[in-house]
Amino acid sequence: MVEFLLGRREQHSYIEESAYGTALTPTMVLARNARFEPRDDVNWQEIKGSGEDTITVDDMEVGPETFGGTLRFAPQNWDFLKFVLCNGGASVSDVNEGTYYSHTFTLTNKERVSFTYERAMQHTTAHVITYEGCQVNTCTISWDSAGGEGNALMEVALDITAEDRNTGSSVTSLSAPITAAFQFRNVLLTINGNEITELVGGSMVIENNIHDGRYANYTLNKLRAEGVPLIMRIHGTFRVKIKDSTWDDLFDTAAEISSTNTLVFRRATNDDVTFTLSGLRLGPKPDPTNLDGINEVTVNWTAEKFTSVIAKDSISSY
Repeated sequence: MVEFLLGRREQHSYIEESAYGTALTPTMVLARNARFEPRDDVNWQEIKGSGEDTITVDDMEVGPETFGGTLRFAPQNWDFLKFVLCNGGASVSDVNEGTYYSHTFTLTNKERVSFTYERAMQHTTAHVITYEGCQVNTCTISWDSAGGEGNALMEVALDITAEDRNTGSSVTSLSAPITAAFQFRNVLLTINGNEITELVGGSMVIENNIHDGRYANYTLNKLRAEGVPLIMRIHGTFRVKIKDSTWDDLFDTAAEISSTNTLVFRRATNDDVTFTLSGLRLGPKPDPTNLDGINEVTVNWTAEKFTSVIAKDSISSY
């Protein structure tokens, strides 16, 4: 009887690396509904013009290897943010608050800490791909109440680059986290000091714009070196049902919204993450006429930086 690889049998796990590109055994399962869209290429280089009397390609050689892809999952905790914002777990302050733990992320101008990622396709003979030297180039967090019919979960998409990848058949034995995934109803948005209760969907994108790490260097050979963030950009959208002139008034001022602006993902009391936005500005805000229902506006926004990013949960250390 044929046994195929089933996506729902995959285990996605990771661990922070102590040194870039040094693979370690994963210690944590990623999250619920995790899946990976690989973007791997060995970049074959055509060899032409060797003096042969032919119009065909003479040979092909492996070029600079490119590994990585997009990790998508429904978040259960915010440990992964250290790969988006920090230079490692040492850049996260973990404090025992008595009944919960708080985790304050210190944003860094240095390279983003790398991690080892294992994609284990479980089978009688498992197929396991291990990526080392993974760095997060872009993190997108999105939510949409329109997906309530069977798709109420928030989604995180991590666009990653990796130094190298290797295959094997040994699956790291781990227990998956059992906490509930965050859903669209766990979002609390405050703009200009006012809670936006009519929010129906949105996204936040954190771009690190990591340097490609390519050098003319014999030691590196075909692999990429550790990349460094060139500039961090924070932007996204808020989709809101319109009840008054609030969004038009904020847009018309053409100024920074300097009052309190926070985006909170809260599963329960002291079980959340709070992003405090600084330098918030509104861009295009299409709000077309809806003859069949309530008008909605899609607010495009940008922020200069995070004043703070603080998570709270039952995990003792990020």
